[in-house]
Amino acid sequence: LNARAALDNSSSLATLGHTFDQMAQRLQELISGRKQLTDAIAHELRTPLVRLRYRLALLEPAPSQADSAALEHDIEALEFLIEEMLTYSRLNQPELPLQLSDMELGQWARERLADWQAQGAAHRVTLSCPKAPIYWRGDVRLLTRAMDNLVGNAVRHGHSEVQIRLTQDTPQWICLSVQDDGPGVATKEAQRIFEPFVRLDESRDRRTGGIGLGLAIVRSIAQLHGGEISLQPSNQGALFCLKLPVHLDTNGYQ
Repeated sequence: LNARAALDNSSSLATLGHTFDQMAQRLQELISGRKQLTDAIAHELRTPLVRLRYRLALLEPAPSQADSAALEHDIEALEFLIEEMLTYSRLNQPELPLQLSDMELGQWARERLADWQAQGAAHRVTLSCPKAPIYWRGDVRLLTRAMDNLVGNAVRHGHSEVQIRLTQDTPQWICLSVQDDGPGVATKEAQRIFEPFVRLDESRDRRTGGIGLGLAIVRSIAQLHGGEISLQPSNQGALFCLKLPVHLDTNGYQ
């Protein structure tokens, strides 16, 4: 967004160049202003939520147990929304530093399986890893967040089973895939589903919950590592592939 034509006034294309520069400046200010507004709203909402929780605890007479549980649920949903908004905003800052470390992905995935199963509750969560070790360098904290979001998404929209697979089809790239057994996503929505605050009413019922930021956060994490997230063809449910470069020289943010 910092690119400008910067043509000299003597150029025959000077007027066109100045018009493009003005347009680029307005776009830059618009996007920057939107990010600042999102951050400000998220931060400012925290204070009234704290006050609201405090005042609910002091209500006389106290609300019924059912009402208290419903109010607490709504407050927690708002707090979750705020944290997701701030996380998404941070991930889209170009100066965000990655905390890089080397790891073996098979061992990491096996250690995380119990947590993913806990996310799944009544779902059966399975993990498939190759016998040979797969080494990767990147931000483990962000990778964990991305996979937690994908598994949570699969649990929310699947019926009874979530399949996680770790594969390495080429020496340069690895794929962490998550598949559910739910209604799936229409092909025409394959790209739109990664946009922030997008929830697809037709194939993914709003009653399943979520605020439409989970997959947008996964995409931001993938892009920070020079990778991508995609929706793959599947005979049943939705199949997401988190594709990441293996080596330092293929990692675009070193």
